[in-house]
Amino acid sequence: MTLAILRRALPEPGPGRHMVVATLLVSIGFSLYSAASVLYFHQQVGLPAGQIGLALTIAAIIGLPLRVPLGRMADRYGPREVTMVMEVLLGLSLIGLCLVTSFAAFAVMVSIIAIAETGTNVVFGALLAGVLGKQDRVKISAHMRSVFNGGFAVGAGLGGLILAVDSRAVYLGALGGYGVVRLAIAVARFWLPHVPPAPKQAPDVPKRSAVRDVPYALLGQISNFYVLSDKILLIGIPLWVVGHTKAPAALVAVLLGISTGIVTLFQVPASRGADTVPGAGRLQHWSLLSLAACCVLIGASAWGGNAWVAGGVMLAAVVLLTMGEMWGSAAEWELRYELADQKAQGQWGAMFSLGNAMPDVLGPLMVTVLVERFLFGGWLALAALFVLVSLFSKPVVHWTVRTRSRYTTSPDAPTADTTPQAAAT
Repeated sequence: MTLAILRRALPEPGPGRHMVVATLLVSIGFSLYSAASVLYFHQQVGLPAGQIGLALTIAAIIGLPLRVPLGRMADRYGPREVTMVMEVLLGLSLIGLCLVTSFAAFAVMVSIIAIAETGTNVVFGALLAGVLGKQDRVKISAHMRSVFNGGFAVGAGLGGLILAVDSRAVYLGALGGYGVVRLAIAVARFWLPHVPPAPKQAPDVPKRSAVRDVPYALLGQISNFYVLSDKILLIGIPLWVVGHTKAPAALVAVLLGISTGIVTLFQVPASRGADTVPGAGRLQHWSLLSLAACCVLIGASAWGGNAWVAGGVMLAAVVLLTMGEMWGSAAEWELRYELADQKAQGQWGAMFSLGNAMPDVLGPLMVTVLVERFLFGGWLALAALFVLVSLFSKPVVHWTVRTRSRYTTSPDAPTADTTPQAAAT
């Protein structure tokens, strides 16, 4: 039975299945790493929580400005080769993390890990775009997200056993094991088709740069706004359930499990309609409105007269949140790939991914400080923000579509190797 479910979750044999299986392994390893790393360095190594948080913040800041340069590197040398280098760097740095015994060493290692993770995520987008055809990008991305959630749930269960054992050897096994997984994936990438580097532009063709593509950059900000749903689910909802509703604290784990299960089972069908730019634009609009409605329900759950009412309202809120998350991710995949410069997916994808910065950096503050300060009013403010972004969604998509010839290279544009002079020689 389990094998039959797994087979249905996998695409047909080929590069797509390779990517999906690798995503499953990464999700399990990352879940174990997430469960073990912070507690290991706090309890076994003896680093104060404040130092751990500071080091992780420094690492996040260092990785942010490197996205576009790493994307350009993928275009210049080929995404498969650069992905392999990033995977090797990530695997070795994870194994090296097992040797850390001081704050300075911890800060250095997690910064290297952040750089490698940033490079892997950015460059992998260019690899996926180059290896898969236009029709398969959204479909395979949906499969990857589905198995990632399933693998993360499995890893979370194993992580619970690690925390229960609370052994230095088991912690190190989780950290080092994840490093070995990333090294194995680096080797496996060799069997993917080679994606040629982006051709050099002819001297008489105006040079294109993702940094100058303002419509696409703004689209990345709007398309990634749904990522705030992660902060709502993992930070905002637990604090709200425990502090402001009559529902039991155990409901938090149930809600997280339901959200993970919905994504695992329904991400692929929820992505239907996102294989065209107009369809992706509609899903993006629905995503933002769904997340707005979710915020209203979360705030209203505090009015529940008993635990059952509060729990029912929270369940409805999480279903809306998860639907918004699935629609938003499906729309993001299509818009990110289809509206990028097809000859420079690396740097355009890196520019698009900068839209994650606001939800990642400000998201935790928005779902904690804002909500704790204004309670239901804070959730209404978040809902209004989602509605406001949704109003800009369609116009920005249309603007980006209209300006592709201005900011990107036409697939038929001459390159340095196909100019008449080069052909004559």
